[in-house]
Amino acid sequence: MRIRTLMAVALAWLASALTGARGETKMVIDQRSPEEIGKILRAALKAARPDPEPTLRVRLSYPGGLFECRAPGPCEAEVESGPKGATIQVPTYGLGAGSANLAFENCAPPMRFTVALTGAQSSELSQLTLTSGPLTLALDEVGVTRAFDAKGRPRQREEGAAYTVRATRSASGEVELHVRRGPGAALGKVVRVGWRHRSSP
Repeated sequence: MRIRTLMAVALAWLASALTGARGETKMVIDQRSPEEIGKILRAALKAARPDPEPTLRVRLSYPGGLFECRAPGPCEAEVESGPKGATIQVPTYGLGAGSANLAFENCAPPMRFTVALTGAQSSELSQLTLTSGPLTLALDEVGVTRAFDAKGRPRQREEGAAYTVRATRSASGEVELHVRRGPGAALGKVVRVGWRHRSSP
C-alpha cells in the first residue's frame, strides 16, 4: 500500500464521520481516544513501508596459480550498500591478470550492482570480463558502456538490452564495473570477474 493510498483511506475514514440525515449534515463523533487513533495511523504507516532488502552476502574466492601466493582463501567479500545498489570490493593484489569468483550466498545477484577492483589501475587495463555459466560480458577498455543481449552478444543500443555494463574509474583511479540487467535477464549465483593489463601476456 502506497502513501497516496493511505491518504485516500484516511480521507475516506474522515468522510465517513459525516453522514447525511434528512437532508442535513450530522457529525458523528469517534469515541476512540487520540492515543488509539495514533496507534492505528502508525500501524498503517508501518505497513506502507517496503520491507528492507536483505543484506547481501557474497563469498569471494580466487582460482589457483599465482593467487595462491598472494590472495587469501575463500572469504566474505566487503559489500557496501547505497542508493545506487550494492558495491562489492574485489582486491586484485596488484596482479596484471587474474579473476575472482563472487558467490551470492543469500540471494540471486541484484538487478544492479557494482564490482570495485581495488588495486587495479584503470590506465593499465585492456580487458574486463564478467562470466556466469555460458554467459560472458566483455569490455575492452575503461570509460565505456556496453550493452548485450540475453546470450552476451553486443548490442548497439542500451534500450531493451538484457545486460548493460559500464566501466569507470573512481576518484582514486581504481576500476568499477557497474552491472545492470533487464527484466528476465538471468545471472547465476556465481559470477566471475576477470581483468588483464596491457603488459600481461
